[in-house]
Amino acid sequence: MTSMGTPSINLNVIANYFGQGYTLAIAIIFTPLYLQYLGAESYGLVGFFMMMQNWLNLLDMGLSATFIRQVSFARGKVSRFKKFINLLRSFEIIFFAIAISVVLGIYFTSDWLAYKWIKAIQLSPEIISYCISIMGIVVGLRFFSTLYRGGIVGFEDQIWLNKALVVINSLKYIGAFLIIIYISNDIKLFFEYQLIIAFLEVGILGRRFYFDLPPSVTSKNWFTLDWSFFREVLPFSISIAYTSALQMIVSQFDKLLLSGLLALNIFGYFSIIAIISGGVITLAVPIFIAFQPRLTMLVARNSIDEMISLYTEMTQIVICIVFSSAMIIVAYPQEILYLLTGDNRTYIWGGEVLKWYVLGSSVTVMGSCQYYLQNAFGKLRLYVIGLTLLLMVQAPLIYFVTTKYGAIGAGQLWFAFSLIWFLGFTLVVHNKFIPRFHFKWLFKDILPMLLFISMLAYITKNSIHIDASDSRMTILLKLSIISACFLMVTSTSIAKVRNKLLKKVIRR
Repeated sequence: MTSMGTPSINLNVIANYFGQGYTLAIAIIFTPLYLQYLGAESYGLVGFFMMMQNWLNLLDMGLSATFIRQVSFARGKVSRFKKFINLLRSFEIIFFAIAISVVLGIYFTSDWLAYKWIKAIQLSPEIISYCISIMGIVVGLRFFSTLYRGGIVGFEDQIWLNKALVVINSLKYIGAFLIIIYISNDIKLFFEYQLIIAFLEVGILGRRFYFDLPPSVTSKNWFTLDWSFFREVLPFSISIAYTSALQMIVSQFDKLLLSGLLALNIFGYFSIIAIISGGVITLAVPIFIAFQPRLTMLVARNSIDEMISLYTEMTQIVICIVFSSAMIIVAYPQEILYLLTGDNRTYIWGGEVLKWYVLGSSVTVMGSCQYYLQNAFGKLRLYVIGLTLLLMVQAPLIYFVTTKYGAIGAGQLWFAFSLIWFLGFTLVVHNKFIPRFHFKWLFKDILPMLLFISMLAYITKNSIHIDASDSRMTILLKLSIISACFLMVTSTSIAKVRNKLLKKVIRR
């Protein structure tokens, strides 16, 4: 494809939200259906699969994020993609090698995981081992597809990307459900179907990425590693790799421990809590994906004032959407769990757990905004130091609290450290990259939003009651109306939205 010009950030945000919202919606819709038709223990294996994908993202080693930045940075320079093909070929070779290593590594550990780690009653170790082997191939393929997805993001070709992801995720969730209903609810068939979709995903994303490349980007040599390019990006890539590893340990260590401590059926229920709290984090992804390439391009052009304005806008939008969603969940945790599972044990046991995990996730997102500022400048030294210190303190506490107090203790610890990170580390980063900005940003742009959203959530909770004994359809209808109205009101806390509304009022 020839020059794409400068795509609209607003359109990309809308497209990203449509794609992410659709994915999250069908995940929420089909989770209780999978649980019902597969059974709690088989769904626990699906939960184990999701956790495995998260942990194996460590093998990315920061390469996909580096690739996104290199594509974005090339678009901001006059020389553009003159030698880009050498870097592309090198990335493809490395991603392919890592994907093969993932497949082989999981295959050779599948028996140990089936017989020694996972606590199952109904599923035999042989079936679990087979499913884990298939999981390895699926994870390897999805890992490789992140390279092309990252390239498409770097080109800001995000409207097309989200259309493709809607199709792919429809096949993943809806297609799998139809197979469970009309063919067989055998968990082996479920994972075999996911394997087919993983192959399809790599092909679709790879074809589009090559379409986005300028026609001048050509190469006859498909098997050459260009080490000179890696020497240029190595410090940045290593920083991302290291911090990604630390983030994964901090956010997933408790889930790894619980996968061995809880029975497989109970872990299946906990996986639903993990999906909801993870969904809160996912709400910010479309915004970060849309804004990150433009922030990087503005830094490359040395347009710092414009970058600061864009960064402030990004943080306000992220915090409004993520914190508003989190507060709705905190207001009605048991009702939401009952809606998703229809199981009394789950919502009674999991309501308090869900509150702490969702609060922790929302504050984690707020504290992660500064990462995208550092990423735009291509300097992650502070982030490396901060996460290292955090892990040294947090990892032992995660082990102690999770093994002693279970999921509720892990959730409370997750929230506490997320709050410390947001209040402390964001100040350090802002003072380093954009001095004399932080306190104006915090007290003028952020804290009023948080107070307004919290007060509105408190009023909503105490004035609108949802009875968990109501039918699930009634609960869904009430929650949908409450959430839509709540987000409409809280969106006025965003300066850009508020200014547009004021202009319309003045005109009238």
